[in-house]
Amino acid sequence: MTATDQKNLDRKIRDKAEEKKIDEEVEESFPASDPPAFSAGSIGAPKNRESDAPSSDDVDDARKKIPERP
Repeated sequence: MTATDQKNLDRKIRDKAEEKKIDEEVEESFPASDPPAFSAGSIGAPKNRESDAPSSDDVDDARKKIPERP
């Protein structure tokens, strides 16, 4: 066996060991302790909103104020 063959074999063994370690960590961490975020609230602005919803012109004006990225 050449030195290159030995290095390749060592790399494969190390990669397998790392892959096994990752697989074990994944198994131990599933299911996650924190459930997915969920909000049963409503979508949109509140019904008793004090201001009008922004118009498309308001949005366009706001976009113009944002500096462009280099």
